[in-house]
Amino acid sequence: MEATGMSGHPEPDYKELYLTMMRASEKANRILIEAQQQCEERLLETEEGRT
Repeated sequence: MEATGMSGHPEPDYKELYLTMMRASEKANRILIEAQQQCEERLLETEEGRT
């Protein structure tokens, strides 16, 4: 049975909404970390080529 609010409309599943946002946030964070690591590797390769 789905919970309903005072207006008679179904209440959103706040836990599932929160988990959806957290999963997306974690995925975005992993993508940013990976991009940063790739940029750092390129920078190190460039600096090694100059020496």
